[in-house]
Amino acid sequence: MVQIEPIENSLLDTSEKNAVEKWHSLLTLQTELFLPHEICFLLQSQIWQDAISILDVGCGNGSYISHISKFFPDKFYTAIDHSSELILIAQKECAAHNLHFEQKALETFYPEKEFDLILMRLVVQHLNDFSSVLSQAKRLLKPGGKLLIIEPDLNKYHNQPATRLFDQMLNDIELQSAQKNTNRHRLSSLGMIATETREWAIAQDELTTVPFVGPFERSKLLDLYHLWIDVLDLSETLSSPLNNVREEIKNWSREPSAYSQVGIRFLMLENKYGKH
Repeated sequence: MVQIEPIENSLLDTSEKNAVEKWHSLLTLQTELFLPHEICFLLQSQIWQDAISILDVGCGNGSYISHISKFFPDKFYTAIDHSSELILIAQKECAAHNLHFEQKALETFYPEKEFDLILMRLVVQHLNDFSSVLSQAKRLLKPGGKLLIIEPDLNKYHNQPATRLFDQMLNDIELQSAQKNTNRHRLSSLGMIATETREWAIAQDELTTVPFVGPFERSKLLDLYHLWIDVLDLSETLSSPLNNVREEIKNWSREPSAYSQVGIRFLMLENKYGKH
């Protein structure tokens, strides 16, 4: 079986208490801001409606899948993450009769059952080999099972007035992704990569834009941007200091004409042949 090559990624390191707290807050806020738009997609997806057993890969603190399990209570959910610290939070705060958490990475997870659908939300971008992700997903899915990937549509991001330093920070992240060969810089090509294997077909591929109208002072969006900067700073992912970025975002948030938008892509892949 093909293994997913681990990437040394200080950004995802939750071994320190401060990093755990920042990630916990960040993941919770991400859920609060974007969940309504994602629920809208799931409600309109017959594939999602038909799935009974769900595997959430990279569940983090469990906030997102907990909300999903309450909104769709007739399904059975298993959620895994490599972070023991975040899984502990999930088990304490989010466990339910239809939701089970386990500390595992995708390539080391060998359950007794197969799943109707695998959910990977904001996870694939951090991995370096999408073909290996597909192989692991195929191993865990029932024949004809589905893989739902939710990632940002980077082309839809826009801040107004322009946030030069913040945008440069995002560009630096993209450059680093390309250097490490992670999937973040190939997010727009995931469907093509999957179909080229001839084992997967695109069942759904939808984009949505989430707009935010300012001013944003004391808003959840501003909190999210600050938390993201904090996580980057703690991990020392970028070499440049980020204090000026914080100040820029703080000033931008007060502008009466402040506007921000984020794109979300929903890619539903179907395994055509099942296991050989």
